[in-house]
Amino acid sequence: MISSSARSGGFIGSKFAWMACENKIGNNKRGRVKGPPPNLTPEYIAEQRAIREAKKQAKKAKAEQEAKVDGAKIITEEDEDYSFIKRPFLTVPGAVLEDASRSFKFMTYNVLAQSLIRRELFPENGDALKWVWRRQVLAKELEYYLPDVLCMQEVDTDHTKAFWHPLLESFGHENVFTTFPGKKHGLSISYSKKKFRLVDQATVFYDEFYIKGVPVMAKTRNNGMLVALELIDDRGEPKGTGIIVTNCHMFWHPKGSYERTRQLAILMTEAIKFKDKYNWPVLLGGDYNSECFDTPYICATSKRPVVLDEESKAILLESVSILRPKFGKDLVKVESVNGDGQEEIESLVQYFNNLPYKATSVYGSAYMSVHPENIHPRSEGEPNFSNWAHAWRGLLDYIFVLENKNQTPSKEPSRVSPEVKVLELLRLPLRDEMGPEPSGQPRKGQYPSDHLCIMAKLEI
Repeated sequence: MISSSARSGGFIGSKFAWMACENKIGNNKRGRVKGPPPNLTPEYIAEQRAIREAKKQAKKAKAEQEAKVDGAKIITEEDEDYSFIKRPFLTVPGAVLEDASRSFKFMTYNVLAQSLIRRELFPENGDALKWVWRRQVLAKELEYYLPDVLCMQEVDTDHTKAFWHPLLESFGHENVFTTFPGKKHGLSISYSKKKFRLVDQATVFYDEFYIKGVPVMAKTRNNGMLVALELIDDRGEPKGTGIIVTNCHMFWHPKGSYERTRQLAILMTEAIKFKDKYNWPVLLGGDYNSECFDTPYICATSKRPVVLDEESKAILLESVSILRPKFGKDLVKVESVNGDGQEEIESLVQYFNNLPYKATSVYGSAYMSVHPENIHPRSEGEPNFSNWAHAWRGLLDYIFVLENKNQTPSKEPSRVSPEVKVLELLRLPLRDEMGPEPSGQPRKGQYPSDHLCIMAKLEI
């Protein structure tokens, strides 16, 4: 690799050489000198070409090294700008496929809305932020993994008809899109028309949902969505069973844990209603904007009783103290809100205690068995991260399965619940595989969003 001083010296030297040539030209009575300047000898030209080629090869080698990960490789198109890191699937020990007609690939992916991109949030990402590049790589990445069920968040409303619907149609998918009225981005669930047919759907507007004793603290304009998908056979005939899928993008505010926890309680409630109606397994995909030690995750994944440690309680109390004056001045008049929010928090926890189902994480249940060196230090089995931006890195995206709290959990890593088996998991990179700084995504040759898609091959 050529040092910066050598590069500067080369540039300055050639600059002064051309200045000398210009002086000779200026002193010539005709104003021009025919033929090459005297310093441009064949040896000099050959030397400069060799230097340029060395720089080119060094740059290429550096890019390949930064994008390289263990067990992964780059897919290179004719235009190298559209390359991305291809991650392998990891087989869960003991997982045996019993009925291929009841298996499918499930992905959740925050694709980064173009309408939300600001250069101050992505100061070192260059052309990787441009939609003209990202749309190509997103399309190639999704085509490569080709999930049978795809939950996406931050889907630009303006791009839905022009880009997303045609793309997903080319994959053989039907797409269901929803958003809060007037919002620039929303949620979508798409599914393979060869495997499923849509039998029901619903949209949940959290701001309008009332839980006694748990008032809305912020008008977030967030919504969730649900679909019921019935499996079909090769002739398109219904098989009499299927899956219920939810998708969400929870409240973004760093101090919004109270609202995120409330929103997840609402989404689980609506999912349980669908389950009671169809008696099918429930899969919850999405960007929960919560780490695995935050209160939404703890409340949703705990059996009775939900126990919050002092740190978790402090997180919720701080959230209430910030959200109430900042967002909720006129929202909590429907009932009295006491002092520091203790009663509201207790009511919220009790609400989760009363739910007959808990959420069990697909990655949290099985990732330890396939990639033990990449486990979040504050979890029992979740990967380290799914978001890798300029200013923040951590775990925000999950695939959950609803599990009856009264059922005895299986000891098999592949059995997420009595209804759902996990066969394979898409590998997530280690921190040191993200390359030298600046490494915040999206980045050319790596990933087209600041989130990484997560994906599981499941059987019901």
